[in-house]
Amino acid sequence: MPDIIKSRLRLINISGALCLVLVVCATVFMGILPLYSQTIRNRTASNALEQDLSKLNGLSNTLNQVETELKSTESRLQQAETRFPTSSAMEDFMTQLAKAADDAGLQVISISPQTMQNADNYKVMPLQITGTGSFENCYKFLTALRKMSRLTRLDDLALQLDTSMDKAQPDQMPVCKIIVGISTFTAR
Repeated sequence: MPDIIKSRLRLINISGALCLVLVVCATVFMGILPLYSQTIRNRTASNALEQDLSKLNGLSNTLNQVETELKSTESRLQQAETRFPTSSAMEDFMTQLAKAADDAGLQVISISPQTMQNADNYKVMPLQITGTGSFENCYKFLTALRKMSRLTRLDDLALQLDTSMDKAQPDQMPVCKIIVGISTFTAR
């Protein structure tokens, strides 16, 4: 009988060990494996969120750059617009133009303003200036136009040698006729 008891005790021990192994395996498969797979999913989601966050940080930096450039451009535009006088200041511009020609030694034949035209948010007035003088006088006049405190655009320029010059005096500097077409801008 002791052999039967020993064999049954072995059977019970083996059954108990198998149950214990079954419980541990069930715990691994039912508890730890889902936790592990959930951890893997969470880590993948975390990596995706970190990538999205880095992209958004990059966009934020780009947005800051664009805003800085926009502010810089707006300030340059405001600075340029301060050089736009109102249309009531056109007479002052004509005075400045005549003074620039006089300072350059250019003899003005005519200054003919044309009608104001709309150009987006501004008005533009084309002018044609005709005068005579030496090449140096013409150069000084063009330089003075560029230095004026007013936005102007050079539209047309013609330099012609004055043929009415006296041929008897070869020492005399050649006289040229200058025709300058400019446009000046005013605020609306």
